[in-house]
Amino acid sequence: MFPPDAARSTAAQLLLGLSYLHASGICHGDLHLRNFLLRTPAFYGLSTVELYKRFSEPFKVPIRRVDGKPGGPHAPPHGIYPMTLSMPANELDDLEVIISGYRTLFVVSQTPSLTLHTPALYAPPEDLFYEPITRPAAADIWTLGVNLYKVLGERPLIETFAWDRDDIIREMINTLG
Repeated sequence: MFPPDAARSTAAQLLLGLSYLHASGICHGDLHLRNFLLRTPAFYGLSTVELYKRFSEPFKVPIRRVDGKPGGPHAPPHGIYPMTLSMPANELDDLEVIISGYRTLFVVSQTPSLTLHTPALYAPPEDLFYEPITRPAAADIWTLGVNLYKVLGERPLIETFAWDRDDIIREMINTLG
């Protein structure tokens, strides 16, 4: 768990970031922990060699076409899995939180989305019931709240072994009434 000051700062930055998006008429539509990036001054001075020494080199995977043909001249030779930079929460000072994953965002006034891309455990109830998302800002706020509960608490708000929508709805009712 984060120390109390770091937890408050992290929550405040996420709330302010989402508030800014909504004030600009933008909904994210895919808020989850992998779309929250943490930047800490502990990394600012590290060279690539020092970063690899501390966390290991990234894992490279050769790119192969499904049909077995060679890739074109513009295709990369390999893909790189993202590094997981795990650090104890009490070592994370002066965090800067960045909301990422904007491929699913939409401008509310121009292209209201009927679906979200949020993982089911974080999704608002209307999405779990396959209802249109008529209030996308409210859906983003629900999703952020579920994420904050997990970040600031000791466990997720909704827990289930399967990501089955019926199980998630049942757990949501058991948890919230």
